Amino acid sequence: MSVKLVVYAHFSSSDDVVAFAWPYLESLLGLGFELIFVSNSQICGPERLRLESMGAKVIVRDNIGLDFGMWKAALNRVDLATISELLLTNSSIMGPVLPLAPIFERARQWNCDFWGMTDNAELAPHLQSYFIVLNEKVLRSEAFRDFWKSVLPYRSKDQIVMSYEVGFTVWLQEQGFTWRPLVYQRDVWNAHIGDRGLLRTVRDRIRYKPNCMGNVVLLFPDRLLALGMPFVKSSLLEYVRLSAKNPESAKFIDSYILSINS
Repeated sequence: MSVKLVVYAHFSSSDDVVAFAWPYLESLLGLGFELIFVSNSQICGPERLRLESMGAKVIVRDNIGLDFGMWKAALNRVDLATISELLLTNSSIMGPVLPLAPIFERARQWNCDFWGMTDNAELAPHLQSYFIVLNEKVLRSEAFRDFWKSVLPYRSKDQIVMSYEVGFTVWLQEQGFTWRPLVYQRDVWNAHIGDRGLLRTVRDRIRYKPNCMGNVVLLFPDRLLALGMPFVKSSLLEYVRLSAKNPESAKFIDSYILSINS
């Protein structure tokens, strides 16, 4: 019997599960996913019991290789022949504030082999790795297995992004698999340009590029939400609260957190 599986890579500086993980995990279980929870912190006591009561398999390991290292550790324990759908995700996102079920239903109509929430064109067009869903065709392929065999325990985030976040999409595409995001990067920028004008948009992009590197998930969380993206990057919470230039963004993030916890 085939199952739907989510592998959730959890990062925390303490031994607690980050608070915003719980509603996300519960929403995925509500969609019928089985859960493997991989953590770089020592999850124990009531929180571990809570995960296990949800049916989760908990793996604790050193934070080597970041999310790709954590996903690899989990997939090494999985018989891919039993999996019909795989979601790779992590604790870098907060949400969802929109239902996930309609998004998965839409994705099944796209007739593609794997999909995610957003894409990015830096280095090469690719899905951003905080949320990637793969179907049986990919999971049964030698190309998928070969990719994970090649994953090394890099400690450099830049190396992991270049080799694995970008490389994962590029490799599967080269093997003939098709993909798409829920929200295209170009649509976010087009909406931004339409509201603000080209010159002001270019000036803003140059000004903020050192901080955000053109990443629309960091630049435009409110626009993404309007386009149907149900998550916000958790790193934005600290970023906007430290930035006196972004009071509206800070207000948006605060209201977003409240909506998740309500």
